[in-house]
Amino acid sequence: VREAAAVGVVSDLTEDDLLVAAAGGPRLRAEDIHAWCRERLPRHAWPRYVAVLDALPRNASTKVSKEALREPAVRAAAADLEHLRRGL
Repeated sequence: VREAAAVGVVSDLTEDDLLVAAAGGPRLRAEDIHAWCRERLPRHAWPRYVAVLDALPRNASTKVSKEALREPAVRAAAADLEHLRRGL
């Protein structure tokens, strides 16, 4: 992982879900990021969505654009790992 960011995205049912976006090489997989989180974070902090991108979106001041990460297209392209969060 070269760089990563986390944002809250609107949930269909309850409070916001967590989306993690990571930029890295071609071998980077959403499942590997989730496994890393499972080993190091409490269950409530595990992301539901993991988006693997070539690069994180930036705003005019070169900061990561969390607004762009909340766009529906990013969530649609992200892996939905709810089944891993629930242990199924």
